[in-house]
Amino acid sequence: MSDLDDNSVYPTNNPIWNNAVNVGDLKAATDAARTEVTGTGEAFVTSKQATDGHTIYNVHVDKILSHKDAAGNELVAVVMASTIPMKRLRIKHTYLAKINGIVTVILRTVNQIKMHKR
Repeated sequence: MSDLDDNSVYPTNNPIWNNAVNVGDLKAATDAARTEVTGTGEAFVTSKQATDGHTIYNVHVDKILSHKDAAGNELVAVVMASTIPMKRLRIKHTYLAKINGIVTVILRTVNQIKMHKR
């Protein structure tokens, strides 16, 4: 047995090394120290090992914006897309609008792209 500094000396004066452990208590403590990350939808979970050996989890979820206009129509931003050329338009954001129970895709555009003939 070694001490906390990994020396080959058994530290008889340290009470932590002189205590017995119940296997059931040890198992319960290790089971309680486990972590599970679950979820549904568009969540991206990544993990990496810390220098001291524990696991660091990062959960990324894109922002979802919701807005109701004066008429009660719901507008939900579902994709914050980057600028994508599409014929003469650049799509900046894509939205789903629920108007009178009908879901419609709305494309918010920025400036038109000038097309040059060669």
